Amino acid sequence: MNGLQTIIVLGAGASYCYGMPTQNDIIGRLFALYDVTNAEGFPTFCETYGMKHSFPLGQFLRKYFNLPENPTKENAKLDFWPAIQRKGYTLESLYALLESVFQDESRYLLEDFEAIIRTAINEPTGERTFESTCEYHRMLIENLEPGDSIINFNWDTLAADALLYHSYLWFSGTGFGVPSVYPLIRNVTQKRHSVESVVQLFHLHGSVALLELVNPDKNARVPRYVYLGPKSYNTIGSFADFLEHKKNTKGAPSPEAEPSQEEECRFKYGWYWIKGHWYRPVFLPPSKYKAGYSSPYVRLMKMHIHNRLLSAQQIIIAGYSLPEADIDYLSDIFVPQIIDHVTKLKVVNPSNNEEGYRMRIKQCFPGISDIDYSEADFKDFCRNLKSR
Repeated sequence: MNGLQTIIVLGAGASYCYGMPTQNDIIGRLFALYDVTNAEGFPTFCETYGMKHSFPLGQFLRKYFNLPENPTKENAKLDFWPAIQRKGYTLESLYALLESVFQDESRYLLEDFEAIIRTAINEPTGERTFESTCEYHRMLIENLEPGDSIINFNWDTLAADALLYHSYLWFSGTGFGVPSVYPLIRNVTQKRHSVESVVQLFHLHGSVALLELVNPDKNARVPRYVYLGPKSYNTIGSFADFLEHKKNTKGAPSPEAEPSQEEECRFKYGWYWIKGHWYRPVFLPPSKYKAGYSSPYVRLMKMHIHNRLLSAQQIIIAGYSLPEADIDYLSDIFVPQIIDHVTKLKVVNPSNNEEGYRMRIKQCFPGISDIDYSEADFKDFCRNLKSR
């Protein structure tokens, strides 16, 4: 970007310009959009990303926070979400609470919560068409140059969709920093080809568009990851393929040809049956314990990010607030010893003038002295890229 090898770090503030929520308002804004007509809030399939609601989780939260249901109130089945937000909970702090109180027999409720998060994150992007691409992500992507990369702390598809539709430098099969990605793409056929991407998108926390093979066999020639492109494949289609597989395997009309309760739960949680194999979402929840960061996926992300940091001439942090849950492990991502002290650092955030935020920036990048806090608005930053 602008002749400098650049790493762009995207946080929730960068997605907020499209109407995506931030950590502070996701609970009230998105979870409250859904109404449930079934008396017990039966989990429903919703496009490609799992269920909208869990009755057992709702009952637990109502009891824990003393929020009894008012049947005469509009959208009564889900009115506890904004009520919890009004109590001061963010997505991060609510997840930390649930993580601490759910024991072995109730851990499935945490999976319910994660599936609802993915559903909520996907809702604003809708059909993910060319016309609905985020204009600000498009401006950013169109200014990328060979060797540039994006480290994305968001789960949404805004950056990936902008790269898919508007970048000649990025291909989904090779552009996510992990090998053996099978791209499910229908509407941008040239991006199906296995061409080496010269820019990279690293979804450190995973993405609602990425799936990982369950129980991979090292000797089997099966794609380890699947990229779900726009209008490519959905849960219902995957479920139909699985039923056909069961029927052909067990024979109809045999009871064994019906999906088991465990298999139904897999689809409920956003798993896919693709070409005879199970794939599950690549999704690292907002856990304070960061247990998922020992996974092979994250180890690959860190390795590629470290390689990029070695030659980075400019780092741009856009809309990333450096939440407390991330601080402890960021030193393993942005390792000071491998970042050149002459690397430029630009921070685009509304909190730029806050002393506490600047202190967190310095804590994460202690070796960089050239830090630019002059821009606070992500939209203005993207608009002005052409004039730099």
